[in-house]
Amino acid sequence: MAAQPLPGHLYKYQGVRDYCFENLAKSQAWYSTPLNLDDPYDCNIRIKVNKINRPEMVLLYEHYKPPLGKKGKTYKDDPQQFWESLLNDPAFNEKFITPVLQAAEHELEARRKKWSRERGVACFSARPDILLMWSHYAMGHAGFCLEYDTSDLPFLNARPVRYRNKIPAINALDLIAANPATLDLLLLTKGMEWKYQQEWRIFSQKGNQPVEYVPECLSGIYFGLKLEPGYKEQLYRLGGPQTAFYQMEKSEDEYKIIARRIERGEGVQSK
Repeated sequence: MAAQPLPGHLYKYQGVRDYCFENLAKSQAWYSTPLNLDDPYDCNIRIKVNKINRPEMVLLYEHYKPPLGKKGKTYKDDPQQFWESLLNDPAFNEKFITPVLQAAEHELEARRKKWSRERGVACFSARPDILLMWSHYAMGHAGFCLEYDTSDLPFLNARPVRYRNKIPAINALDLIAANPATLDLLLLTKGMEWKYQQEWRIFSQKGNQPVEYVPECLSGIYFGLKLEPGYKEQLYRLGGPQTAFYQMEKSEDEYKIIARRIERGEGVQSK
């Protein structure tokens, strides 16, 4: 599958909560741990091992064997020869493979759980006009949506989420080999019910904390249909000179909302 090009802008739907305004004022985005995401399947894909071939058997030996400095019982002067002899011993391989594959699954499941507790993820959308996103993540259209220019960090590192009907299973051997495509399957796969989000993700080494971005990346702020004037006033103050402002409005003949460009200060009563 061809790589999906990074959009010129990404969008973050927000509610009118104190921490949302605080993060905006500090030019930072909040990175949750995967355990705090709203999809129970998120980053929680099955790990299993299928029947393996010869190269994968070699990989397992290399991963689990003791350091070569330890001497084997058969080839005391050549530990490497000892392990290679085991690879050619069908009887030993038969005894070796089942417990080692079980150990691989357990090890990688523990690693996945640790990652889910510790790593950080920030979620964005490719569009600012998704009705359900406004309903679910912007307090029923009473919130706002932030637009970020993706030409600078951390937005340059955003990755698209793929949507599937069935839960994929990850091969533990691919994870041992650090296959990037397998890691993507774990971190960037969701069920088809979530496709409406058009989600992109950015990852950090540590979760449940904010990560700063270049202030000039805040290229736009969209006001929800029901956003109160007092909050609009706050957002006008928090936007930089490069920030454009938009008012979401209902279409007259379709079930969709449209962003109308507005001047700074519009929709706020003068005192």
